[in-house]
Amino acid sequence: MSGHTTSKPALWLALISLIAGVLACNMPGLAPETPPPDAPQPSDEALRSLEDKFTEFQQSPPTQDFTLTLTESEVTSLVNAELNNLDLPQGISIGRAVVLLRDGEIQTYTDLNVSGIDASGVLAAVPNAQADGRVDIEVTRAEFGIVDLSPQVIEQVTQTVEDGLNNTLANVRVTSIAVQGGQMTISGQPQ
Repeated sequence: MSGHTTSKPALWLALISLIAGVLACNMPGLAPETPPPDAPQPSDEALRSLEDKFTEFQQSPPTQDFTLTLTESEVTSLVNAELNNLDLPQGISIGRAVVLLRDGEIQTYTDLNVSGIDASGVLAAVPNAQADGRVDIEVTRAEFGIVDLSPQVIEQVTQTVEDGLNNTLANVRVTSIAVQGGQMTISGQPQ
């Protein structure tokens, strides 16, 4: 991995893109889900912190057991920075995204506008380390008001998130993932 530039985890970008695409086709009304008042706000400082972590991780792959900790502010900042690069269908805009790392879940909240209709929703997932050292994601809830996400869409989102995490962590064996208290801690070993 040495010599590579910082790769932004495609999983967050793909997750937001898929949610926006689903809503573009199925948006019949408003959704009640909004992040709590203590949700992190994106910042340039948090984005730089996350980019520095990924750069260090990629330029100097671990040679012994490791722990990589990501914060809500860092992940929220990355997702919002990447939203500026999305090529959304006409009539869709994403106003903001908030990623919470709490209670064992990655909770991604989004505010959307689809053809002049505002909506909010959440997609929550639990990451797990598998015996083979790869990451598995299980979607625990997808709530966008009366918008019903099909099992196929849920599977597509799940696969996209898994692929993004596993590509980011390609040269290591993940042994555990803990999501609690505003942090996601990924532990593992070199391959």
